[in-house]
Amino acid sequence: MSSAQAIATLHSVLQHVLEQLHDACQQLRQTLEAETDAISHRDLDALTRCGETKKAQLQAVEALDAQRQQTLTQLGWSDSSELNDASLNKLWQTVLTQLQSCQDANEVNGALLRHQQDTVQKTLAIMSGGNGPATLYQADGKASHSANNLPIAKA
Repeated sequence: MSSAQAIATLHSVLQHVLEQLHDACQQLRQTLEAETDAISHRDLDALTRCGETKKAQLQAVEALDAQRQQTLTQLGWSDSSELNDASLNKLWQTVLTQLQSCQDANEVNGALLRHQQDTVQKTLAIMSGGNGPATLYQADGKASHSANNLPIAKA
């Protein structure tokens, strides 16, 4: 195989890997949307499934990125910024945009989960009469940082 043929083959491999990355990112984004839905509906089963699916999809994305890096190395390029093919460059930029969108969605989901967890912990602390981090207000409007010895209701 000539050098030109080898480069053409590697270009083809790189395009295929980038297309697979593109598809994997789309699937990951769909899973993150399903995860957001599961969080908002407090559907623990769906949330668990989404977490398992997301883990597998992230592993697939990492494996594809390793293939991308290996192919770039074989082409003698240090990173994707050296792509000299407009269609490959455009595809790579799309993948980067998708990855950023996935990261943003994952961070939002994490914040939603932390907020729900915090709310549950505060509620449990109030119900159990323990010291919760919540600021409570007494009947006279003064702030109190402790739920100890405060009645839940007054008849």
